[in-house]
Amino acid sequence: MKSVNGKERFYPGSFKQTVVEDKLHSGLAYRAIGRKYNVPHNLVMAWMKKYLELGVESLYVDNRGAPGVKRGKRKASQFKQSKNAAIRRLEAKLKALEKHPLTEDEYSELLRLRMENEYLKKLRALVQE
Repeated sequence: MKSVNGKERFYPGSFKQTVVEDKLHSGLAYRAIGRKYNVPHNLVMAWMKKYLELGVESLYVDNRGAPGVKRGKRKASQFKQSKNAAIRRLEAKLKALEKHPLTEDEYSELLRLRMENEYLKKLRALVQE
């Protein structure tokens, strides 16, 4: 994982997943996790964001290099599939939050707001296409 100048260049998905899950379970600060695994804290933050927004699979995708061909317009079935995937990701996030108990009202409001945010993001993306 080391380059010629000593900086980390590529992190495998399994390593990213380990770092993110340790952050979730330990409750340590980003800087502390970064020091523990010898990675910049801003990378830990980026991995955490990808994990929470796109799921664990996103940590295994290598996005380096030239971007791919632009996608065409989505069909309604693709939008529905992505909505279902978003709901599954939200449910996984909420399971992680169960370690810090919320009242039932807080829990249901959190779920509703996150689902609403996901929906608005998708709607905005569709409108911009």
